[in-house]
Amino acid sequence: MVITDEAGAFIRAEMDKTGISTLRVLSSGRSCSCCGPGFIVKLGPAETNDRLCTVNGLEVAYEPHAVSFVESVTLDLLDNERGRRLVMRSEDRCAL
Repeated sequence: MVITDEAGAFIRAEMDKTGISTLRVLSSGRSCSCCGPGFIVKLGPAETNDRLCTVNGLEVAYEPHAVSFVESVTLDLLDNERGRRLVMRSEDRCAL
């Protein structure tokens, strides 16, 4: 997974607000139709079987089921009239 600088800054600000220092990547348990599995990112402590990595200076915990699917994904920040939010993009899949 790649985390853009903009997304990283957004996540760090949320980590500072909450005091939670780990970003967890989980399978949503739902398919994104043609795109493959869906994912959720949230702040929270790593769980026992999570794979821990550092991405763009952030501690990231991948749920075991999510590890193999997120290697080609970029976590980016979308800032538009609807507000700021994180989005996942992949060149070999549509936006998640």
